[in-house]
Amino acid sequence: MKRILVIDDDEGVLNYLLVSLTQAGRFEVETLSDSTKAFEMIDSGNYDLVLLDMDMPEVTGSEVLKYVRLHHPEIEVVVLTGVEDVELAVESMKMGAYDYLCKPVDINRLLTTLERALE
Repeated sequence: MKRILVIDDDEGVLNYLLVSLTQAGRFEVETLSDSTKAFEMIDSGNYDLVLLDMDMPEVTGSEVLKYVRLHHPEIEVVVLTGVEDVELAVESMKMGAYDYLCKPVDINRLLTTLERALE
């Protein structure tokens, strides 16, 4: 089973994604609301994919994305953010994100994106 780490500072979003992705039965899901712990968790977690919010206090999604690409290029990153910003989307893709999705996201679209990223 593929392992996914969801990083978002919104507990409601984390709970929704944890339940939705777990119910799909295809992923082992862990969540993290404190972005300052992201690097440590990514280093120790053996994840296949990080589902990442960009707009977080302390450590931003861009910093986490850069870290993953530099230190764990085998981990796919899908950005899921409430910020509809074409420039941020393009920048995220240039930094190596597999895809950029905006909240609220249709769960079927999210599942399809995650499965494609993990192929």
